Amino acid sequence: MSVAQIVFTTDPSLKKKTLEKLKTEGSTLKSLLQYTMRAYLQWRISLGIITDDDMRTPELESDYQQKAKDFSQGKNIVERNALVKKHNK
Repeated sequence: MSVAQIVFTTDPSLKKKTLEKLKTEGSTLKSLLQYTMRAYLQWRISLGIITDDDMRTPELESDYQQKAKDFSQGKNIVERNALVKKHNK
């Protein structure tokens, strides 16, 4: 079985708090990330629009504004059911 390594940066406080919570549940960061990736591929979770103003960064705001512009122009719009049907073939 081949494996792939994923490397990324994150907020140290977020990582620390996540690891602490995972430890109380008897789990690992690796398990959480693998579960999340599988759930995403199986349409059990999806990414949504961030509405919490405290979480918005200039980068997220810029991305949101572009997505909102695309939506208003009818661009890059895909029905969730169509995606599920397409990927479950």
